[in-house]
Amino acid sequence: MAGPLSQTATQPPGRGRGRKLSTPRQDVGGQFNTTRELMYCAAIIVATIVIATPLAILGMVLSWLIWKAVRPTWPTIVFFSFAFFAGVFIFNQSIAWMWPLGYLDTFGPWLHDVPAVSRLPLDPFVWRSLVIELQAGPVLLVAVESFLAVRDRTLSGGLWHQARGNTEGVTLENTLRRYASMVAPPPATPTQTDRGQLPAPGSIRLGMEKDNRRKAFDVTASELNRHVFIPGTSGSGKTTTIVRLADGAMAAGYSLVVVDCKGGGLGASARKLAALHKLPFVLVDPDDPSSFGYNPCTGDGADVANKMIGAFNFGEAGEIYKQVAMRILPVLVRGLIAAGEPVTLASLADVCDQKAMEVLARKAGGNLQPELLRLAAAEGVGKAGYASMEYRFGALLQGKFGPLFTKQPALDWDAVLATPAVVYISLPVTAASEDVELMGRVVAQDLKQVCSRRLQSVNRGEHVTPVLVAFDEFAALREAGQITDLLLQARQAEMAVLLSTQYLPEDIPIRKASLSAGLLIVHRLEAADAEDIAAQFGTRSAWGVTYQADFESGNTDKGSMRQVQEFVMHPNILRTLPVGAAAVRSVATDRHAVVNVMTVDP
Repeated sequence: MAGPLSQTATQPPGRGRGRKLSTPRQDVGGQFNTTRELMYCAAIIVATIVIATPLAILGMVLSWLIWKAVRPTWPTIVFFSFAFFAGVFIFNQSIAWMWPLGYLDTFGPWLHDVPAVSRLPLDPFVWRSLVIELQAGPVLLVAVESFLAVRDRTLSGGLWHQARGNTEGVTLENTLRRYASMVAPPPATPTQTDRGQLPAPGSIRLGMEKDNRRKAFDVTASELNRHVFIPGTSGSGKTTTIVRLADGAMAAGYSLVVVDCKGGGLGASARKLAALHKLPFVLVDPDDPSSFGYNPCTGDGADVANKMIGAFNFGEAGEIYKQVAMRILPVLVRGLIAAGEPVTLASLADVCDQKAMEVLARKAGGNLQPELLRLAAAEGVGKAGYASMEYRFGALLQGKFGPLFTKQPALDWDAVLATPAVVYISLPVTAASEDVELMGRVVAQDLKQVCSRRLQSVNRGEHVTPVLVAFDEFAALREAGQITDLLLQARQAEMAVLLSTQYLPEDIPIRKASLSAGLLIVHRLEAADAEDIAAQFGTRSAWGVTYQADFESGNTDKGSMRQVQEFVMHPNILRTLPVGAAAVRSVATDRHAVVNVMTVDP
């Protein structure tokens, strides 16, 4: 049966996926009419300037070229725009308004035998006028931009841009204003400043907004302290973003800790940043002779037990051996301290033996002696648990980082982070993936304990130096659970955690903690990850068009509009970001933009 059929227009790729809302119809005709009238007023202003001062067109082109190269601030643009009116006021008698109209009747004969442009019949009065007309270029350019901006807020302009899809020059924020003109534009924030202005004290300039290159995107210290998550494929610009944030944080008085799971990708940049900001540089690198040592057995018995056992995966079948280790390790540490022996990975591996424990019991004496002797006499599961610890500690000692565990001087976290400094830890995952996983978990556990001590200092009202802890390619640690604890606990300890990865973690706790970071800086992503990240940016209202069609005659030229939901940051945008560009979302200030991250060349 033939008849009208109401359908929803299909949205093109690159735009937000529409979802119909069951909201009452809203009368926005008056608002559309007002916007259309403003567009007509802007068009009249443009036409008036062009007719009255024809050479303003050339001035507009020159102004556009200069502004594109220099990118002046808005006060500068306003100043040069109104300079034309000052010239008109002062030299009003020297302006030949609409001078081409006076030569219409003379152009004909001259077009046949004009030997040179200089013979064009312009009297000196017109030549003097041309200089002032050129000054109208900035005013005309601002008027044209105003006309285009207001036109895009009209219904036809918004639908035209929606049909174009995601193309260059269509900003995410402006798209919302284009075809949802009833929504007031978001208020300006103090962290979005002009390029010519310095960032506010304590702020970090991340870069310039991609679709408004006169506007900078700055990050405040409070946003940074809510942690940073930087996903992106290899070669998409994540390293540049890390260096940009690190440079800004160090300028604001932060210490910097880099755990580089690529083993060298950030080493040179970290060293240069330390020199630029005149801060001490502490290197932990198994391949560098100048490296500091690293003692994983610092702290009391419980600290060492949690750190060392947490570095290993026991599995469900090995849970009993984990309990044995948690029982014996604190006692062994206290025994070594009582006996005057150093607490190192090598000394712990040596005493994980029945005879060695008996010797340690005699040296320690006191209340520890009977306890150590009782543990040494254990058989079955207990004895197997000691052997398990010995083999695990031996694996660390004989691995890639073994020489660092016995080298002096060793890194002292509390001493180094007491004042601003740069700590760079190289974990060469390509050369030693298994060792990197163990070492990375040890470092993460150490940072957790540093976080705990800093929290105690903060609670006592003591000052602590803020720290930015950056884990680059942290997926190499095979989703270490210590990362989750850091994200949940480090904020109050003035430790901002930055996680960089090529793909989203699969472990649910780490995934949720990562996506809950206060600052999300997304570089180019693979398809599956782009969908999940786009959901973090949320959705917004937009106009969806419906039209009526007749199966026999075709379109009926009738239709309607309704509000639909679209992605604020569509997955297609995240899949196609160029190198160096990132989609940024700040939870604290409810801002989002596509930003060209500024490079740092110390």
